[in-house]
Amino acid sequence: MPWKLLQQAPAKADSPEFAQWLREHLTPRDLARLPDDDVNALGLFAERRTYPPNAALFTQGRPPDAVHIIERGAIDLVHEDGAGAIVVQTVRRGVAVGDLPAMLNLPYAYSAVTQKETTVLELRMETIRALVELDPGVCFRFLRLVSRRLAGVERRVLELGRRSALQRLVQLLLRESEEQRSSTVRLTQAQLAGELGLSRQTISRILGELERQRLVERHRGRVVVADHDRLQMLANPHVPG
Repeated sequence: MPWKLLQQAPAKADSPEFAQWLREHLTPRDLARLPDDDVNALGLFAERRTYPPNAALFTQGRPPDAVHIIERGAIDLVHEDGAGAIVVQTVRRGVAVGDLPAMLNLPYAYSAVTQKETTVLELRMETIRALVELDPGVCFRFLRLVSRRLAGVERRVLELGRRSALQRLVQLLLRESEEQRSSTVRLTQAQLAGELGLSRQTISRILGELERQRLVERHRGRVVVADHDRLQMLANPHVPG
């Protein structure tokens, strides 16, 4: 079993010597016995780190040093320019962040900031290269994690097209409720505004109207979805009920 063999590794997973040790000791047969879950599988070759809320894993403009796979928690990807900061995307378990900068050797295009206490698996690119050399099947495991983030970006672009601010906010609330598996969406109005590219005033006005219709409940740092079905109708008014 690879995890038993890994316990014998003389170097930690964040050491430059770790990848070379993998090449010398692991075989494709070992890798074929990895867990089915991609996060658990790749986590065997990573350093596990836990960050408190509002901690930066990395900051925009800095050179990349590792890929981070979210094991639990949530991370905001924040881009800053002359007009201020916006939340490009919020990502959770099973998503890799900092992957493209690491693979392309480019500075980070955004900062990664934890929403709450978050555990990530920090995986060195040299380790990923060593695993792919040993078994190309590992490449598909890693690409699945990368694709989850890119799929979220693609979905957001599609949602923003030709939709009103109301529809965009409602869709975001429904999506976050589904992903968090709870009627409570733990995002502040500032975070909602940043992710949708809207002003906080606009978010506050729309939430106020939704609350008056008893579709949501506003609380400090969170929004409760009170009527999922009616919100679905608002988000997709042309879809038959």
